[in-house]
Order: sequence, then C-alpha cells, then structure tokens
Amino acid sequence: MKVAAAGGVPRASRLDRRKARTRQALIDAAVRLIVQGRGERASIAEITEEADIGFGSSYNHFDSKEQLFGTASGELLEQWGR
Repeated sequence: MKVAAAGGVPRASRLDRRKARTRQALIDAAVRLIVQGRGERASIAEITEEADIGFGSSYNHFDSKEQLFGTASGELLEQWGR
C-alpha cells in the first residue's frame, strides 16, 4: 500500500522499498563481478553471496542469470557514460 507523504506524493511501501533494495543489491553484485572479469563464470550462488541475499531471492527479481547480467551491463554502461 502506498501512503501519501507530506505534499501528497505517494510513497512506496516498506515491502516495495525492500524489494527495490534486494533487486539493486543483485545488480550491484553482478556489476562488481563483471568489473572483476568473473561475470560469465559466476554462478547464481556466487552472485547472491556477493549481494548478501538468499539464493532463491534472485528468482523473485530476474528469470535467469543472463537477464540479471543484461540489466547489470546496461547499468554499467550508463555509469561509464556519465
């Protein structure tokens, strides 16, 4: 449920914020592994360990390792572009 913050702007629920943090932790971990040159070889277990989240949580946010690394690669390119 979204609650209006001061000024009437809707605010994300605690669950939505937690999901966003978990998703971002996965992306950040994948980016680190790409930078280290381990992206292609990393297993889901290694990625979730790097992200400090539970193994099964990755599948709540990405259908596959390839999808995660595709998102992470896009974010990495965006960072380099800045």
